[in-house]
Parts: sequence; C-alpha cells; structure tokens
Amino acid sequence: MSYKRILAAIELSEGRSWPLAAARGLTAQHDARLIALSVMEPVSQLFGGLDTMREPGFEHQMSADALAELEEICRIEHVPSSAAVVEFGPTAATVANYATMHKIELITVGAHGFHGLEYFLGTTAAGILHAAHCDVLGVRSQVAGRYQRLVVAVDGEDGSVEVLRKAAALAPQAKLEVTHVIKPLLADHGSFIASMGQELSVEGIEGRMHEVVQNRLKDLAVKAHIEPAGIHVLQGTPSKEIKRLVRRLGADLVVMGCGEPAGSGWLIGSTTQNVLHGSSSDVLVIRGQQ
Repeated sequence: MSYKRILAAIELSEGRSWPLAAARGLTAQHDARLIALSVMEPVSQLFGGLDTMREPGFEHQMSADALAELEEICRIEHVPSSAAVVEFGPTAATVANYATMHKIELITVGAHGFHGLEYFLGTTAAGILHAAHCDVLGVRSQVAGRYQRLVVAVDGEDGSVEVLRKAAALAPQAKLEVTHVIKPLLADHGSFIASMGQELSVEGIEGRMHEVVQNRLKDLAVKAHIEPAGIHVLQGTPSKEIKRLVRRLGADLVVMGCGEPAGSGWLIGSTTQNVLHGSSSDVLVIRGQQ
C-alpha cells in the first residue's frame, strides 16, 4: 500500500517548499522516487499577442532560470538537484498530465486558504485535486510528512476500507482516529417526522443512527486490519465537524476520499475541497474513493 512515485508541485515564489519537505519525508519512509516539478505559464499566455515580439530564446532562458531556482529549493530541502523538473503549461493540467505520464501515485501541493476571488475560482491545489488521477496531499504545515495523529473521514461504504488502509500505510506509527459525519435528522427528514406525529422520537432515531454508524466503522476498521485510537460519529455539516475534530484532537493530517463537486459545488466547494483549504492540518485526498 506504500507510495513508490511521489511528485512535489513547487511554487518558485515561495522560496522554500513545505510540499517538497513533506514529499521528501514520505519518500524516505516509503523508499520512493521523488520528482520536484515547477510549472511555468507559457509566454503566449502571459503576454497574449505580444508573444510574437519576444526575443529568440526568451522562453528557453526562462526555463533555465526557473530550473536553477528550483534546484536551489531542492538544496535547501535536502533533495538531489536531479529531482528538479520544469514544465510549461497551465499549472493544474500540466501537473496532472505529468503525473499520469510518469505513473505518479501521490502529488504533494501547497494548500492555502481562499482569498478573494479564489473562493469562487479555486486555487492551484483545488485545480490539481480535480485534474489529477492519483492521490493528492495538500500541505499547509511544517510537519514534513512525519505525521503523529490522523483523522480519517469515511462515508461508511466499502470503498472506505481502501481509505483506511492507505492512511495506515502512510503513517504506520501514527494514531488513527476514524470519523463519519451524519446530518441532523431534522435537516433532511423534518416533514416526514412531523407527519408521523408522536409515534417517532427524533432523539431515539438519531441515537439508533449513531449506534449503527459506530458499528459500521468498527467493521470497516476490522476489514482494513487497523486498530483505531478512536471512533467518532459526529452530527452536523461534514466539513465543519471534521475541521472541529482536527482542532480538538490536535491532529496533523486529515485523510479522506475524493468526491467530485456537482452543481453549486463548483462555487461553494465540495466537502473535500472545503476541508483541503480550511483545515489546520495537512489533508490527504484519496482518489477514486467516496
């Protein structure tokens, strides 16, 4: 279940790179191959029609300068300069395509909060998350891949077993806290319950739901061959409750399956995207689950 090919997506403007540090730490743990990739927008996209006026070799010089800068970041993060690669193209699509071509299993990328129009237009991390066909680790801390406590958020379906297994494989020595968030019963079924009069107790139904979900999470943990430090059945808005649990436990990584946004999700973000940009911890998104 370990990762063998890891790609760190690097923004040169950062000077140093937490995503690269995290990738380096995980590479050492998993005996993996590491690639440090920086993507530059083509001159034609930066300057439009003025692109035809550029001097011969201008783009080549840009690439050489970027590579030298990236190699310096690699030096700072104790990564061999041979791992540095510079590509031209739209950032998210280029990273995703490179990962597919080179059979990358995990991409690490900086995960920053939303600012201004980014809330509606998305960020580089969100773009890579939606474009990539492999797992994506959003890095916002200096933990450098040495995770001690994980919150693993699952939907309770059979695919959750894979999420749990990957979480355990990523940080074998870490404590795993398994959680599932259910919406308040009245939020989705208020009219139905009201029509039943006094025959049903909302508290009783919700208590039974918690019990069923608790047992389901225990079964999933057994199937994944893990012993979680805790199982948490929460109630409320999933992204808010997951982030609240992370803060309460002092977790340094959230692991969750990737659900594609639909409809208004492209504007307000899916649960995965909201956690990616709002959690105080790093966030590992498992592609193809949930």
